[in-house]
Amino acid sequence: MRELLLEKEIDVDIPLELRNLLTEEKFDLEEFFLLDDCTILETIKRCYFSEDRVLKDLSTMFFERKIFRCIKKEKIRNIVEFIEKSKKAYERRKISFEYYFAIDEPEKTSIKRPVLEKGLLMASKDKFGRVSGPFDFIDNSDIIRSLYNVKHTELRMYCPRSMEGEMKEILNNI
Repeated sequence: MRELLLEKEIDVDIPLELRNLLTEEKFDLEEFFLLDDCTILETIKRCYFSEDRVLKDLSTMFFERKIFRCIKKEKIRNIVEFIEKSKKAYERRKISFEYYFAIDEPEKTSIKRPVLEKGLLMASKDKFGRVSGPFDFIDNSDIIRSLYNVKHTELRMYCPRSMEGEMKEILNNI
């Protein structure tokens, strides 16, 4: 989806650091660290005022908390048939399959621990003001470490709430 939106001419000014991340052109770690919630939210707000119908609709859904539904399925016998039937269902409802449907294949969603040249070093200060460290942030954070090298086994797909029932029905009949 990101490729489709960025390939066409849009009337939204996307900050350079976000555009580089989305297009993977000259992705730079320092630019990545410039990204924050404010940058992302401001960009989504700009999309809300876009003349592009899809951008406006997706940003409206975001701000109205009409987030896409996640449907999980352990195994699908025929993924090609599922995609074909899903596309037809979207066409019947006059909803863009390209922009309003996403799928995560299990083998593509596992996150590998990054190998960083400089590392992410941090220090800790206890209640008495004593500093310990530096230590590697990724290796010493249980939360961050839990994200890496997790093997997903379920196929996950995302669709608007209005399509959830129909997508589940298609899944159950394949």
